[in-house]
Amino acid sequence: MAQLAPQMGGGKTSTSLSHFPRQLFIHCVASLPGFRQLAGHVPGVDKYGERALLMARRNDLVCLAHQVPEAYLEFLNELELGPDPAHIIRIPDATGEQTAVPMATRLQHVLASGMRWPKQLMDNRELWLNSFAASQLDAPMQSSLAEVLGNPVQLINEHPPQINLYDKHVFRQHADTLGLPLPPGESVMVDRDAATVSSRTLPVRHAIGKYLSFTGRVIVRGALGASGSSVFVVGDDDELQRCVQSIDKQEHTDFYLVEPFFDVEVSPNIGMFIDPRDGTISCVSASDQILDGQVCHLGNRFPSEARLVDQMVATATNCCTWLRDRGTSGFLGFDFCEYLVPGSTQRRFFFAELNPRFNGATYPAHLLAHVNRSGRPRWRAFRASTIQTTLPSFAALEELCRDLFFDGRKTAGIIPYNVGLLEHGKLMLAIFGESRGDVATLENELFLRLSNAQIRDSNRAVA
Repeated sequence: MAQLAPQMGGGKTSTSLSHFPRQLFIHCVASLPGFRQLAGHVPGVDKYGERALLMARRNDLVCLAHQVPEAYLEFLNELELGPDPAHIIRIPDATGEQTAVPMATRLQHVLASGMRWPKQLMDNRELWLNSFAASQLDAPMQSSLAEVLGNPVQLINEHPPQINLYDKHVFRQHADTLGLPLPPGESVMVDRDAATVSSRTLPVRHAIGKYLSFTGRVIVRGALGASGSSVFVVGDDDELQRCVQSIDKQEHTDFYLVEPFFDVEVSPNIGMFIDPRDGTISCVSASDQILDGQVCHLGNRFPSEARLVDQMVATATNCCTWLRDRGTSGFLGFDFCEYLVPGSTQRRFFFAELNPRFNGATYPAHLLAHVNRSGRPRWRAFRASTIQTTLPSFAALEELCRDLFFDGRKTAGIIPYNVGLLEHGKLMLAIFGESRGDVATLENELFLRLSNAQIRDSNRAVA
């Protein structure tokens, strides 16, 4: 692990992007396969594109569907983060349903309508399109932008059409062919045309029975799905019934991976970047996933406690070489699990899944690199997560916790992001410090204040 901390701290992610010409960020998640199902599972997911503000430089451009509080943009500017506010291009969904239409589609509609383009785009500069995830919408948008601007538009994230990176069961086959360490398991297909729940989900129940004896529990994952929306841990009859009932109601995928559930010591996410200009492959982050009992992702923490993280990076690098040689570029996240061999102290790891996109670990890793590169107090630890809160706005958060925010000088501090989620009772934030202890101390203080604020709000409501 000692070899990885300098990579992140030295700013690999930031360096990779800082050498690009001007970028147009479109981090709307609506282009992801299975998005409609995700939108129903995660309230406020239409706000996730706001995270691009953390990655953008002053002269970059960011497309968003909603307004961002001016005070928050000023806070980012104080940390030399985010674009010039004039470079935020707001393109709401014309249908009025902001979760329905991908930003790439909205942008194309604007281009096709002949509307006058924001002047910040019309300056004859080379432009790189930085999308949240490569999709079939990118190429038409790239062509339309190039025609309107009169200059080449390049893609940072690009996937070859002949390789399906999104369906977990398909990429598991590629991983097996490449020799990545995998747990026992198989993919099964539910029979949507069968007459009963029992018969429709029979392949899943059969596979669960097959692998249950390995560890006493199994994990069932839909081929498509994010934020735990298609993940089930089964160890008894009640959990089996809940699993098959849920699967029977899902419409976004017919394929499911069934594997033994291992009690893992740690589950690192290894962030990789394939440079579209010269094919250079680099590791840009290595942080541990924070998971609940149902393996739902709650956040990330750094530094990683994995003992085998160097081997995981080597495995991810080899896989990236194979992907690059077939036309893949941009950001990729590899999830691994490290576990103890039963009856011994020996550790092993296996590959769990690929996130062919930006993910929750990318943004705090970039912040860590940005601050450490700038010569400010050096951070060596972070915890990033989504929290529940009753605070209604960034102004309320700032009033309560401004002294805890990072200001460019403190050795520990908080950087909130995705503040649009506050209207849904949630907030994303990253807590940074020189050590895990610093992060824990600041986290405790933050949650104490949030808890006291919630109690005060409850008392006012009762009064």
